[in-house]
Amino acid sequence: FGLGRAIRNEISLIKCRCIDIDEQTELFDIAMDLISTGDFYETAYRNGKRYVQKFDCLEIKDYPDKRVEIKSEGVYIITGGLGGIALAVAKSLALKNKVNIALISRSKLPEREKWDEILNDGTDEKLCKKIIAIKEIEDLGSKVTCFSADVKDIDKVSLIVEKLRQEFGKINGIIHSAGIPGDNFVVQKEEKAFREVLSPKIHGTWILDKLTEKD
Repeated sequence: FGLGRAIRNEISLIKCRCIDIDEQTELFDIAMDLISTGDFYETAYRNGKRYVQKFDCLEIKDYPDKRVEIKSEGVYIITGGLGGIALAVAKSLALKNKVNIALISRSKLPEREKWDEILNDGTDEKLCKKIIAIKEIEDLGSKVTCFSADVKDIDKVSLIVEKLRQEFGKINGIIHSAGIPGDNFVVQKEEKAFREVLSPKIHGTWILDKLTEKD
């Protein structure tokens, strides 16, 4: 459904509509949905009733603030761990409590004993920014552990998850921000590149869910 929405927004000449059906949905209802002229994208049928997605305004202040407890024991896993989003989320957690954070990234960081030398040299700006970001998180009192693995590799991720359980006892949460930039419209992508973009998100999500289903 998400892909269909992207196609619909990217290519105005393609009419794309998504219909979510149950076993009671009649073929006639689907046919009528396909030829209807409304500007809606997503409809659903449940027990003979048709539902259309609609957005409305809500007053946030009318709803109670459900605070999420950020725990100091256990560990938080963040994939795409050396990317800007992942490091920003890690710092946000560290600002709320002294936490244990496991960063999983495809790229491998140099050994810690080389970090000061890299920072003093300063030629690799991207790497320096990542090291500085991790140091800032640790300066807040949190512990950061870095792992190198492709989130699509279930064997490697499984070893990391098990190691984290043994060291920290409990996995508190996962922030899955691993991904490859799309860098173009869907219509201009070769299948191989298309799959490479989707795989970390789809297979990676399934793997993380599978490996932590008992947590």
